[in-house]
Amino acid sequence: MVVHTFMLGDWMTSMQSRITYLLESGMKMLVYSGDKDFICNWRGGEAWTNAANWTHADEFRAAQYVDWKESE
Repeated sequence: MVVHTFMLGDWMTSMQSRITYLLESGMKMLVYSGDKDFICNWRGGEAWTNAANWTHADEFRAAQYVDWKESE
């Protein structure tokens, strides 16, 4: 509960510009939201990642969903 409480301060803060900055720098990242988790808004995550403008945005938007497994 302590972690949750500390995270409430940036609940509605957009980090999209910082994410695109990191993507442009070449950093690889995984944006994960469980599609069976009613607390995580995975459609919202899908929306902001598709709305992000960066060099490889068109490739990202055209990509298919794949199952992510830790062993891969």
